[in-house]
Amino acid sequence: MAGKSEYRLIEGVALFLACIGIQINSEVLAQWGFYFYSPAVNTGQTIYVAVGLAGAIFILGLLTDAASDPIVGLWSDKTRTRPSWRRIVPIRGRRRPFIFWGSIGLTFTGIAFWYPPVNGTSVANFIYASVIICFHSAVFFTMVAIPFNALGPELARSDEARVRLGNWIAGGMIVGLAVAVVLPWILIEVLDPVGCNVFCRTGSGSA
Repeated sequence: MAGKSEYRLIEGVALFLACIGIQINSEVLAQWGFYFYSPAVNTGQTIYVAVGLAGAIFILGLLTDAASDPIVGLWSDKTRTRPSWRRIVPIRGRRRPFIFWGSIGLTFTGIAFWYPPVNGTSVANFIYASVIICFHSAVFFTMVAIPFNALGPELARSDEARVRLGNWIAGGMIVGLAVAVVLPWILIEVLDPVGCNVFCRTGSGSA
């Protein structure tokens, strides 16, 4: 069939694994970021930001992300990369350089978000988290997700190939979502069993 030769198996696997990473990166912050910065009072956890400001952090992230999506999409559409001795990493294509560099920045911000500068309730934590989440959502996540979503249709041109490639992508999204839901609970139970017991009894991660 014509669709079978439009992309290689390794490319389908790569998209599958990439979807897992994208889902984990997105869902863990969305599900646990608010609780981390403003946990319920009876959990005994550090409250880094007042509950109202904690919500503002993620609103800022959504607003900046909405503004950056079309910019990065248009930028990657018009990008043409060519091999050159001046390029640090010679990655060809108009989508892959964005995904490569964006994933590096996404790793940094995804880790830095969980290390607020003040060990207690502080406006400095709000400013820090807001800056990190804006870079995470509006810059690096957009650099990865927007070109990644455009990469599939460019790899597969026929309807059959797109369906097959879509199965790889859907599978990765399902696995990534499952891991993002289950893994944090396991890590919290192992690393902070006392806080986990209190959190499980309250049945809520918000104050």
